[in-house]
Amino acid sequence: MSEKFVAHYAEVNSLCLDSPAGQFAYGLETLHDGRIRTLPSFDQDLNHQGQIPPLDASKYRSMAGIYLSDEVQMVLGEDACAVESFSFIPKDYLKLGRDNSRRQVFFGQLDIEAEGEVQSIDVAVKPFVPQDFHHATHEVGMLQYIDKKNLPTLDVLGIVMVPQGETPWSYAVTRFESKLATLENLNWRQMDESERWAQLRPAIDTMAALHAEAIFHGDYEFKNVGIGEEVRTTKIIDPEFAVSMREVLTPYANNPDERAAVVRKMSVDFGSLATSVRQYVCDPKTSEREDFDAMLDHVYAPYRAKLLRMEESPYQDVLLGALDEVVEKKRRQAYNEW
Repeated sequence: MSEKFVAHYAEVNSLCLDSPAGQFAYGLETLHDGRIRTLPSFDQDLNHQGQIPPLDASKYRSMAGIYLSDEVQMVLGEDACAVESFSFIPKDYLKLGRDNSRRQVFFGQLDIEAEGEVQSIDVAVKPFVPQDFHHATHEVGMLQYIDKKNLPTLDVLGIVMVPQGETPWSYAVTRFESKLATLENLNWRQMDESERWAQLRPAIDTMAALHAEAIFHGDYEFKNVGIGEEVRTTKIIDPEFAVSMREVLTPYANNPDERAAVVRKMSVDFGSLATSVRQYVCDPKTSEREDFDAMLDHVYAPYRAKLLRMEESPYQDVLLGALDEVVEKKRRQAYNEW
């Protein structure tokens, strides 16, 4: 092992092993078997009926190891077959604009040493405890699926699985983008009203594009909408609760239960977005009714307009019908007409 990595391990050993970053760094030490495995296509295991599939522990008991995407293995080249060491150095100054997250996402530098050369990649790492292992594979699968649909999302680098009883601790690893923040971090109150609504528009278009592929995010708050380096561009992040309803939308018109399921999923996405809109975009002094009227013009109408432009989507009519139901439900709620 090189002197560089000896120094790295000294730093790893000084980490608090109770922290997610410390556990991850220590876990990498246990995986030095000289092999990098190819990241599976977890998107092939997705349930397209609007559900997160239950864990099949038997399928993954022997999967402890580090799995990297083809992109990372291409960078390593032939050295991917002769890895000597992995190391992780936390970098507290790397942030996605969120000081706290439910999963305690952390950031740092992943180093891979092979043939005396070190490849370093800045990464974001999302840890999953063993009982939530299926959420890790589901999130990676959704990121892969969203990317294959040519929608803007995070660049999946791999997944690390560390032995822990029947099922492993798992860590979803994505590329850290220094120019990426979230809508939550914009200085909304320093913008005038028209500027705030204009800044929101790309996020609405992205949600419509996601729905047009029969994908529903499940937690579309500002904290989960990334904004890129280019002006007014958005990225889909944190799709842990995202689902595909591809097999539900097709027979939608003939099945009231499936119709209701689509309306519920769309309502959740609009509800999550509305929570952030009321917090950051709407005037704090306005009523719920006034906020709904504003969102009717600046959220629901642009969403409908985006869907109408997406004539290639086989779900367009289905989604427009669901939208009418969602808007009516939100209107009755805002106007207390239950």
